[in-house]
Amino acid sequence: MYILSVDFNVPAGAVHLMVILQVISGGLGTPEITVRPDVYTGTKPVQITGLTGGSELFVYCIRTDAPYAGAVKVSESAGFKVTVA
Repeated sequence: MYILSVDFNVPAGAVHLMVILQVISGGLGTPEITVRPDVYTGTKPVQITGLTGGSELFVYCIRTDAPYAGAVKVSESAGFKVTVA
């Protein structure tokens, strides 16, 4: 099993973290997207499990003040590319 650990700054107040995983093929993002809502449970770093070895992914993290659908404050997404080894 492959795990991605994500750490981030936690501001005062309620914090929710949504992670979006986009598969990369041929150097480009594909339509294959997985959304992991509310992955932050108060413990850092956040562990993203179920990844496939050898895959490349764009990972986007969005921090909100409430579950995404009801959020008033939404951070800019922080995106990065990972290769699951």
